[in-house]
Amino acid sequence: MEYVIIQKSNEVVEVMQKVKSDIKEILDQEVDTTKENSEEENETETVDLEERRQKKIDRFKETEELDEQYETNNERKSRFISIEEYQERKNTQEFEREIHSLHKIKTEKTNKSNEDSDSDFDDLFKDF
Repeated sequence: MEYVIIQKSNEVVEVMQKVKSDIKEILDQEVDTTKENSEEENETETVDLEERRQKKIDRFKETEELDEQYETNNERKSRFISIEEYQERKNTQEFEREIHSLHKIKTEKTNKSNEDSDSDFDDLFKDF
């Protein structure tokens, strides 16, 4: 009877060892699968992070370009004047030209008058 119990006991131990090895295998497979999944997730997260980073860089570059365009447009605008301002300048220039021409005419008349008076004056002294 002892022999039968021992034999059954050995069978139980063998079965237990088999179950234990099967469980260990399953756990190892689970760990491997988890590692693979984790690596894949890390890779996708890395790719996602890189994509986000690149998008931010692109947005920053676009913003810089827009700022430069805005500054360039403002510089261009500052070079141009409004139609009203142009008309005002034009009118001012025309007015200054008219004043200058009138002044020139006046100066010429004054000079001519002075020459005439000098000649009259000279004529007066000529007689003496």
